[in-house]
Formats: sequence, C-alpha cells, structure tokens
Amino acid sequence: RLQRGALLGWAIGLLGFGLVFGVLSDQIQGLEGEATEWYATFGGDADLLGAYWASMMQIAGTVVAIYVVTLLLRLHHDEAQGTLESVLGTAVSRLRWLGAYAVNALGGALLLILVFALAAGITGGQVLGGTASLLRELVGAALVQLPAIGVLGATVVALVMLLPRWSVGLSWALVVFTVFAGPMFGPSLGLPTWLLDLSPFTHVPNAPAVAVSIEPVLGLGLACVLLSAAGVVLLRRRNLSLPT
Repeated sequence: RLQRGALLGWAIGLLGFGLVFGVLSDQIQGLEGEATEWYATFGGDADLLGAYWASMMQIAGTVVAIYVVTLLLRLHHDEAQGTLESVLGTAVSRLRWLGAYAVNALGGALLLILVFALAAGITGGQVLGGTASLLRELVGAALVQLPAIGVLGATVVALVMLLPRWSVGLSWALVVFTVFAGPMFGPSLGLPTWLLDLSPFTHVPNAPAVAVSIEPVLGLGLACVLLSAAGVVLLRRRNLSLPT
C-alpha cells in the first residue's frame, strides 16, 4: 500500500508537469537568440521544438530515476530495520525479495514516464495541432529514457549489495552526478567529454529532435543487465547482517 500510494503521488506530479509543459510548447517556436542556446545541445539547431520536447523528456527521465532510486533504497531499509528477517523467514527467497522490488521499480518507471509523455502530448497537441503524431513521438521519446533509468537503478542495487553501510549516501551522490554530468547541465558547465560520458543520460537519443539510434539504447540495456546480474550475484554471496 505504501508503494502504491507513493507511485500515485509521483504520477499526479508528473501528470501536472506534463500538462503544463505541453501548454508551454506553443511559446517555444518564437524563441530567438541566447534563449535557444541551451536547446541546441538537444538538437535545437535543426528542430527547436523537437529539442524542447527532448529536453523536457530528459527532465522527466531524471525525475523518474529519482523515484526508482527512492524505491530501490528500500532494499537497504528492509535490511537495516530488521524487517527483512521476517520476510526471509517465510517462503520468500532472497531472489524473490529482490525481484519484487525490481519489478515494481521497472513497472513504476514505465507508468510514470508514459503519464508524462501522454499528458504533454495531449496538451501540446491541442496548442500545436497534430495530437496523434505528437503523442507517437513523445511516447517513443519516453521509452528510450528507460534504459538509462534502468542503469541507474541497477547500480543502486549493486551498491546496496556491495557496500550496504554507505549505499544510501553513494546512491544519492550518484544521482547528483548523473544529473550534473548529463546533457541538461554538463555541456553548460564545460565538463570534459569523458566525464559527460559517465552519465547514462548522456547516451540517451535526443528524440524527437533527432532520430533514435539503436546502438546507445542497446548499450544502455546491456549495461543494465550486467549491473543487475552483479547485484544478484552479490546478494547470493553476501551475509545479510540485519542491523547496519
């Protein structure tokens, strides 16, 4: 119930932001000068409106990633507070315990990013026209955010299993790093390319401003799978000491 209530709250927030950003899209076409420079990093030189949608989808992807991190850190909470002992004392295995959180995180991320895309597409279509085509573009742009969100979530799981005592602080430090080294802030801060490349969001195609390339999506998906597998191996081998 707690997780469903939290998911509903996040969904309402992203629904509201999506509706607002959709309405504001009508003002983007008239931007000129320095106001367009930030959007240029998302493909704005060729398609300013598409770059606007790409940047908004990056923001939504970051927000959804924060939700995923918050949920997955409950793995640490279960262990630290001693509730894991009673769970594993039943027929629930370690892998099933972890899998339940992973499924909830993935399902919640999919729901939230689609709520944002649909809300933005509906109101954006109303002010710009072409609602159906805009919805298709934004849903596609939303889905390509999921592998990067998955990489961040899988890294959190690995941290909880490898370094439980420091996992909470390290996880939030990772979130801050991925945001500031990502495409929203990294280029403006003048960060070197190798540092920008460490953020999974740097590798997300800037759809719908540019065509989606399958290679970075597959690369992020593979990284997510490998990190998830590492988390499972660490869970199987680690002694779950219940208070931290």
